[in-house]
Amino acid sequence: MNPAQLAKLIDVSGDTLRRWSKEYAEFLSPSATPPKGQPREMTVHDQRVLLLISTLRTSGQDKAAIFDRLKHEQSRDWSGLPQIPGEWTAPNVRADLAAS
Repeated sequence: MNPAQLAKLIDVSGDTLRRWSKEYAEFLSPSATPPKGQPREMTVHDQRVLLLISTLRTSGQDKAAIFDRLKHEQSRDWSGLPQIPGEWTAPNVRADLAAS
């Protein structure tokens, strides 16, 4: 999934998603923070991590608390990450996102 699609799904700006990708890069795949000139692509893992970050930010958690939670999830093989909502993978949603 490209970053613009994911930003729209989690209801944040593209700038916010890029900032989070840098701030929390150690928890994301290399494709989420590619070298300059390479396209950014969000894996399912990246989507789940960024969804968790969004949820925690919405609930008022600060960067340090989010970092601690991500470290905890990483130590548990990411078993506590939220599942991707089914509508994110529905063909009509993907087509709508591509058109916008």
